[in-house]
Amino acid sequence: MRNLQSYATILITAAAVLVFATSNVVEGFHINQKVHDHVYNNITLYARLDVHCKSKQDDLGLQWVGFEQEYIFTFHPNIQETTLFWCNLSWEDPDTGRVYSQGIKAFIPGKCLTHCYWLAKSDGIYFAKDDGPQDYKWAYPWN
Repeated sequence: MRNLQSYATILITAAAVLVFATSNVVEGFHINQKVHDHVYNNITLYARLDVHCKSKQDDLGLQWVGFEQEYIFTFHPNIQETTLFWCNLSWEDPDTGRVYSQGIKAFIPGKCLTHCYWLAKSDGIYFAKDDGPQDYKWAYPWN
């Protein structure tokens, strides 16, 4: 009898795990849904934007983004909603030689679900979420 109860407990637990794992949404968070982070350079014609993004687990390396070009990275947030991505953006003013930089929180759970948009301009860094880049709002100054 005890073996039958243990077997039933294991079977019920396995079924619950299977239902949870195959569900598409858990408390508003989409499991297995990719997030796309877009970083767009709209600073000035001769300014290259240097972008270096990383999380606790992944370092995406240094990326060079030309004027009116875009760098996109894609990832799956973890189920515990603890995935964080940070990016350091920097550029050199071609007229003055001054270097500007800023670290940004490129992805924080709940800030955007499937797309995070970042627009680098000479006066700062702008952000828009899932609805699209038509809704950019100023987010960070340059240091």
